[in-house]
Amino acid sequence: MSEVFSQRDKYGHYSIHIDDRILVVTVGGALGKGLTNKYSQDLRTAIEYIKDKPWAYLADAMELEALTNDGLQYLTEAFKYSMQNNCVVGAYCMTSSLAIHQADSVRRQYGAEGTIEQRLFDDVTSAKAFLNQHLEQ
Repeated sequence: MSEVFSQRDKYGHYSIHIDDRILVVTVGGALGKGLTNKYSQDLRTAIEYIKDKPWAYLADAMELEALTNDGLQYLTEAFKYSMQNNCVVGAYCMTSSLAIHQADSVRRQYGAEGTIEQRLFDDVTSAKAFLNQHLEQ
């Protein structure tokens, strides 16, 4: 797995990796406008590497607290872009109730398949197994 992008500020951090057909995003802390704007830009660039085939999104967000309202807007735009560019399934490793609610809200806004509860996992290995199963169908 090779790191494509990463960024950090005093409140939070993210890194983006591509593992075969799974785009893995590791996030932690609180994400505001500046960091989430950069994340959105980096995500779009990373998607260019994999968008020619169906791919999956994995949020390793066990350390994520939440996004600010501005940050949530950038995340919403990034989610829409992902769905428009061949992302067929997503999975989430997160425990923050607020972050789960925010992710669920974004998913519902764009009619993503399944409920957030069906896509929440305790660890990355289980989430990847779920995603790979869907990609093989």
